Amino acid sequence: MKKILLLLSLSVFAVSCNNEFTSTAAPSADAVKLTVTPTQTGACSYDFAVKGNVAGTAKVYYALLSVSDTVAVPVSSELWRGEYESIYIDSTAEEPVRKPIVVKNVALPTSGMISISETGLTPGLTYAFYSISVNADGIRTEEVFSQTFTVPAYNAQSLAADFTDATFKGAPTVNNNSEFSVFTPIVTKVSDFQYSFDTFWGPIFVSEALNNPTYANNASLFYGGTMTINPNTFVVTIVGNNTASWDNLGGTGTYDPCSKTVTYTLNHTLFRLNSSGVLVAGAPSPTTGTSAPVTVVMTL
Repeated sequence: MKKILLLLSLSVFAVSCNNEFTSTAAPSADAVKLTVTPTQTGACSYDFAVKGNVAGTAKVYYALLSVSDTVAVPVSSELWRGEYESIYIDSTAEEPVRKPIVVKNVALPTSGMISISETGLTPGLTYAFYSISVNADGIRTEEVFSQTFTVPAYNAQSLAADFTDATFKGAPTVNNNSEFSVFTPIVTKVSDFQYSFDTFWGPIFVSEALNNPTYANNASLFYGGTMTINPNTFVVTIVGNNTASWDNLGGTGTYDPCSKTVTYTLNHTLFRLNSSGVLVAGAPSPTTGTSAPVTVVMTL
């Protein structure tokens, strides 16, 4: 009888031990598969709609790469650890040059959808958006989800479209002082890539620069004229109306299609920097001071 009880006890103990090593938890959810839809939002910017195949929180690790050079496709673990390096072929080097690639990560909300914005892309280049996911249980996709797209080239038609019906906002700077009022010029199209401005530095800029309120909104001090943009180089040329001797020097600058910003420098002889570095009225001369060109950053 004692032997029977002993055997029964050992059997119960064995079953109990086995149960302790049997997981009763629900199996982890599968890794979240991703689909990526790129949408152009500007000449050099895109939004990427990232969608998981199931709802639930997860992390998305991704890298955006130009594929115009020789690029090694990343594997899942490289994106997860952020250790991915791309191989770029440098024509001046005997061996391929390895450059580190920035891997970013974002949280995928419970809705399973998120929009990722990226800027600074180069028009005309082809890019690849590589991504993986890690779900709430720590399960990572071994598959790398990729989406390839080409940024449309920026051309004369794109330039004309940017300037059509645009609202311009200018911010002048002179002598490292940018505390001047932002202005909105009246712009009229003269011909393709040539535009007439009623003012290139604003209606009250001169009054602020010379600290003289009587100069405010004086049309004779507006510095109006025409702006011409080269559709191939985006170089900007400004010609003043030459209504007075001080506004006949014009200016030059450039247009940045990525930021939709025109940056130009206006030359003039309306005021100068005196020996104390103060802006005063009058043309510069070797004995009275130096010129004070005005830089304007104008956004569309």
